[in-house]
Amino acid sequence: ISAQGQKVYVSGNPFVNMINLRFASQPKNKVTLRLLDLAGKSIIFREFKNPGHSLEFNASSKYISKGVYLLEAIVDGAKFVYNVVKD
Repeated sequence: ISAQGQKVYVSGNPFVNMINLRFASQPKNKVTLRLLDLAGKSIIFREFKNPGHSLEFNASSKYISKGVYLLEAIVDGAKFVYNVVKD
Protein backbone atom coordinates (compact mmCIF):
# COMPACT_ATOMS: atom_id res chain seq x y z
CA ILE A 1 0.00 0.00 0.00
CA SER A 2 1.36 3.40 -0.85
CA ALA A 3 0.29 6.95 -0.23
CA GLN A 4 0.31 8.55 -3.64
CA GLY A 5 2.24 11.80 -3.62
CA GLN A 6 2.76 11.70 0.13
CA LYS A 7 6.11 12.81 1.47
CA VAL A 8 7.19 13.25 5.06
CA TYR A 9 9.73 15.91 6.02
CA VAL A 10 11.55 15.63 9.33
CA SER A 11 13.06 18.63 11.12
CA GLY A 12 14.59 18.99 14.54
CA ASN A 13 17.30 16.49 13.73
CA PRO A 14 19.45 16.16 15.78
CA PHE A 15 16.73 16.41 18.43
CA VAL A 16 16.75 16.96 22.17
CA ASN A 17 13.07 16.22 22.98
CA MET A 18 10.89 17.11 19.99
CA ILE A 19 10.89 15.89 16.39
CA ASN A 20 8.78 17.89 13.93
CA LEU A 21 7.15 16.26 10.93
CA ARG A 22 5.50 17.96 7.98
CA PHE A 23 3.43 16.16 5.35
CA ALA A 24 3.25 17.01 1.64
CA SER A 25 -0.50 16.41 1.79
CA GLN A 26 -2.77 16.13 4.80
CA PRO A 27 -3.02 12.48 5.92
CA LYS A 28 -6.45 10.93 5.38
CA ASN A 29 -6.16 8.63 8.39
CA LYS A 30 -4.24 8.46 11.64
CA VAL A 31 -0.45 8.73 11.63
CA THR A 32 1.55 6.17 13.57
CA LEU A 33 5.05 7.04 14.77
CA ARG A 34 7.52 4.66 16.32
CA LEU A 35 11.02 5.42 17.55
CA LEU A 36 13.27 2.36 17.42
CA ASP A 37 16.82 1.66 18.45
CA LEU A 38 19.19 0.33 15.79
CA ALA A 39 18.46 -3.25 16.89
CA GLY A 40 14.80 -2.67 15.96
CA LYS A 41 13.44 -2.47 19.52
CA SER A 42 10.48 -0.09 19.80
CA ILE A 43 11.13 2.62 22.38
CA ILE A 44 8.26 5.07 21.82
CA PHE A 45 4.97 4.48 20.00
CA ARG A 46 2.38 7.20 19.33
CA GLU A 47 -0.74 7.53 17.20
CA PHE A 48 -2.06 10.87 16.01
CA LYS A 49 -5.62 11.27 14.74
CA ASN A 50 -6.24 14.10 12.27
CA PRO A 51 -2.73 15.56 12.52
CA GLY A 52 -3.17 18.15 9.78
CA HIS A 53 -0.14 19.05 7.68
CA SER A 54 2.36 18.87 10.54
CA LEU A 55 2.86 17.49 14.02
CA GLU A 56 5.28 17.54 16.91
CA PHE A 57 6.46 14.19 18.22
CA ASN A 58 7.64 14.29 21.82
CA ALA A 59 10.57 11.89 21.78
CA SER A 60 11.75 12.52 25.32
CA SER A 61 12.09 9.45 27.48
CA LYS A 62 14.32 8.18 30.24
CA TYR A 63 15.04 5.22 27.92
CA ILE A 64 16.70 7.37 25.26
CA SER A 65 20.36 8.26 25.48
CA LYS A 66 22.40 10.20 22.94
CA GLY A 67 22.79 8.30 19.70
CA VAL A 68 21.20 7.26 16.42
CA TYR A 69 17.63 5.95 16.20
CA LEU A 70 15.12 5.04 13.52
CA LEU A 71 11.91 7.02 13.20
CA GLU A 72 9.18 5.01 11.49
CA ALA A 73 6.15 6.92 10.26
CA ILE A 74 3.11 5.12 8.83
CA VAL A 75 0.99 7.58 6.88
CA ASP A 76 -2.07 6.43 4.91
CA GLY A 77 -0.67 2.90 4.79
CA ALA A 78 2.80 3.88 3.54
CA LYS A 79 5.87 3.40 5.73
CA PHE A 80 8.58 6.06 5.87
CA VAL A 81 11.80 5.42 7.83
CA TYR A 82 14.37 8.05 8.81
CA ASN A 83 17.58 8.08 10.80
CA VAL A 84 17.37 10.59 13.64
CA VAL A 85 20.01 11.60 16.14
CA LYS A 86 19.38 12.24 19.84
CA ASP A 87 21.60 15.08 20.99
